[in-house]
Amino acid sequence: MKRGLLLTGAGGMLGQELMKQLSEHQEYIIYALTSNPEFIVKHFPFCKIVAREAYEEVLSSYPIDTVLHCAFSRSMEEKCLQDSINYTSELFYTAKNHNVPHLINISSRSVYGQISQLPWNEDMRPEPNSPYAHAKYKTEQIVSSYSNSDTNVTSIRLAGLIGPIFEERLPNKLIKLALSQKRLKIEGGKQLFAYLDIRDAAAGIIQFIGSNYKKWDEVYNLGPQRAITILELAQEAVSVLKEQQNISVELQFTPSDISLYDGMDCQRFYKLTKWLPKYSIKEMLVEIFLYEFYKNNSSGVSLS
Repeated sequence: MKRGLLLTGAGGMLGQELMKQLSEHQEYIIYALTSNPEFIVKHFPFCKIVAREAYEEVLSSYPIDTVLHCAFSRSMEEKCLQDSINYTSELFYTAKNHNVPHLINISSRSVYGQISQLPWNEDMRPEPNSPYAHAKYKTEQIVSSYSNSDTNVTSIRLAGLIGPIFEERLPNKLIKLALSQKRLKIEGGKQLFAYLDIRDAAAGIIQFIGSNYKKWDEVYNLGPQRAITILELAQEAVSVLKEQQNISVELQFTPSDISLYDGMDCQRFYKLTKWLPKYSIKEMLVEIFLYEFYKNNSSGVSLS
């Protein structure tokens, strides 16, 4: 029997990657909640498209086995974040009342703030240090309250996701700077980053959905197996440009005591799912480079 999967945030970057990979899993009927139905219909015609606010109709009309909640505001405005909190609370409350047995909330590594003790694990008390992180942590607390013997609820704290179109991420900025200026200036060197390829994020979540729900804990970390320093990241970026197109980039490094902490212990997730991330940081940088290089070439931008 096919499993009904209600996916929120279907039009977002993670939602799109999830649907792309779920299309290869014939055991699911996907109900995609989105504010952009035209886009979903065009790119994912196999899904059942649902308006963002119509989840109650779906939950009352179809046998939904799992709710996978990815929708959340990226804004730092209090109203937008509160709207996301309220939407999550109402969604999970409705799902529980309709006896949906599996509820998964996608959260964020940001709830750990800047705890200096690394790696961060699920037993640590979060120290959110931004409006977004506070909202994410509050959401975790709300959804956990809906857990009982008939309803399995968990939150998955994702590491920073990267891919070619995540232009705000440091790896993307390094590649673009290296291409345009042939020079990278790095200050500090020891700042830590832990990035997860969006393809791995989707694959890991899908593996989790199929795991033994009776063993689900309240929260899981999902990220790479190790963090990387900013200096290592810059060195990898320089290496990628040289190997891919023989482009030489000067790396200027100024040591300092700048600190930035990142890195989660994901062993609990790996053990439950019997899964590990596939893509290395270098493979991610190659994808970003190829995207930027051919985008610039196709638009007539000189890289010399």
